[in-house]
Amino acid sequence: RRFFERRLGDEVERWFRRGEPLTAMLIDVDHFKSVNDRFGHQIGDRVLQEVAALLGRDLRAADVLARYGGEEFVLLLPNTTPTQATAIAQRVCAHVARHCFHDGDPSLSVTVSVGVACLNADSELDGDAPAAWLLQQADAALYRAKQRGRNRVVMAQPSVSATPRPPGDTR
Repeated sequence: RRFFERRLGDEVERWFRRGEPLTAMLIDVDHFKSVNDRFGHQIGDRVLQEVAALLGRDLRAADVLARYGGEEFVLLLPNTTPTQATAIAQRVCAHVARHCFHDGDPSLSVTVSVGVACLNADSELDGDAPAAWLLQQADAALYRAKQRGRNRVVMAQPSVSATPRPPGDTR
């Protein structure tokens, strides 16, 4: 997690300098508690490892994948537009939903919900630090994905007109 936070800070600095979009995805394994309850924590750990491998299989060198907490992961995708990010997130959902977990046991299937947010020149930060804003937007989108039935991607609501500001600049 510390590695992720450091990289997030670096990428926000890059966003400020270059103005290229920066996308974050919060990914939560749906109904993960029931996996642990039904199959045990060892199998649950193996499922998390397999989900992480699925999430990381198509990443570019500049992308960052980290465990965010519990059964949540975060993907940080520099220079990725909202349209590109949505397509990537939908592929992630499909890969996980199709994957055979635990030696192909058909009774063990897993899906993920994904919240996507993009920091770009049009992001309205409302005085928030860009990194905090980006994660809050992705978290809110993830919450909406879960409310809408899980196993889906929700993009954060687009915001309007702001220019990149350095972290800590609250003018």
